[in-house]
Amino acid sequence: MSSIRQGKLLLSGVIAILLIYQFAALFLSGQIVSFIIHCALLLLLYSGFVWAKFILAGLMLITVAVGLLGLAGILPMNLPYPAATLGILSFYAISSMILLFSPSIRAYMRTKTKRGNFPYNPL
Repeated sequence: MSSIRQGKLLLSGVIAILLIYQFAALFLSGQIVSFIIHCALLLLLYSGFVWAKFILAGLMLITVAVGLLGLAGILPMNLPYPAATLGILSFYAISSMILLFSPSIRAYMRTKTKRGNFPYNPL
């Protein structure tokens, strides 16, 4: 399997799982603004905008840090299901590392920018 195809599949998998989680969070807690921001970032990420990758990975890493502080009891947070929270935080940490350091995702995004497959191309 080529590196570009592997990057597309890896990125699609990460996006799909993030969308499923955001969709569940939307219906469980009504976080409509968070859902809209994540959907926009995921669309831009799939379209090849590299800066969206860094913003999304940064937000996920901040979520992991705050969540771990909450689980440790340093920050007062109401976490009714610590095991589920730890699972989500683990997925966020793994996903952000994949987005930041995967050479196949980097290769796939590089081909998206070379082809000019952006929703907005000023040239």
